[in-house]
Amino acid sequence: MKIAAVQPELDPAMNKSERIEKIGELIEEVENYDLIILPELWNVGFFSFDEYDEKSETLEGKTVKSMSVRAQELECHLLMGSFVEADEENELYNTSVLLDDKGNVMTTYRKIHLFGYESRETDILSPGKEINVEDIGANKVALSTCYDLRFPELYRIQLERGAEYMLVVSAWPRERVDHWQLLCRTRALENQSYLIAANCAGRSGGVEMAGNSLIISPRGKILSKAGRGEEIIKAECPRDEVIDFRDNFPAVTDRVYTCENQKQ
Repeated sequence: MKIAAVQPELDPAMNKSERIEKIGELIEEVENYDLIILPELWNVGFFSFDEYDEKSETLEGKTVKSMSVRAQELECHLLMGSFVEADEENELYNTSVLLDDKGNVMTTYRKIHLFGYESRETDILSPGKEINVEDIGANKVALSTCYDLRFPELYRIQLERGAEYMLVVSAWPRERVDHWQLLCRTRALENQSYLIAANCAGRSGGVEMAGNSLIISPRGKILSKAGRGEEIIKAECPRDEVIDFRDNFPAVTDRVYTCENQKQ
């Protein structure tokens, strides 16, 4: 697959409509790609906790509809990052949406590991429960969000369900950028899978974002890396690379223990 990760730098003063318009302009720069990935909560800003409720939407809301049109226009699969989803009971979730190349919703992922350190995410949002692995043609992709990276069990379960491409949407702060790079490369290498991580740039709620979006090979090699500003990174990510590495260096099949999906 040809994959691109969009790293936007959005002015904190932008309203939701302006953010959607800006993201649309960035997406238009990516042509003839199979998959585009956007970061976490770009339409509100992760650290803008006071705005979560006001800017929440359903899956039929403005953000999903706008991104659906973009996916259809580009004839490209689009992991449109995440937004604050309000369900029928008005429970709020940090929800990522994967759209197909006709703009249809393929699947959603509600962030499982909510972030509580110097954050109000755990106070405002409810955690998800479902682990998603989906097919894009012959390629199996799995979704996760930001803080999830610190929990290898999630990615091992994705692997056990067939994942070959691990897609991460994020709003990772600059002060822990070293952790970001180490965790992304480790999750890719230990699961012999591609890992594509789209992060935010600029500031959110007074917090400086790390940028440094990454596309990493199954061997843990960085194929493409962004700086700290607005940028789009791209790479060819052939599935054969996953298959060949797993066949010739079969670490994932040599493992003795499996990861059972049991909550603490």
